[in-house]
Amino acid sequence: VGSLVKMGSDYYLIGSGMTKQKVTAPGLEANNLQTTSAITATDLSSYASGSDITAKDDSLIKAVKP
Repeated sequence: VGSLVKMGSDYYLIGSGMTKQKVTAPGLEANNLQTTSAITATDLSSYASGSDITAKDDSLIKAVKP
């Protein structure tokens, strides 16, 4: 699925394709992403930017269900 990463005050989902997607507060809540488990980063410039996650993304929810 990917890793939730915090850089500054922003959160990003880093995917297996080496892309980063900024996750907004509504996106975090809608996808039940827990900020307490985020990894802190200082530089994400090596990752290509993907679309922001601003709402529920069913592909994320399905990927983490048992």
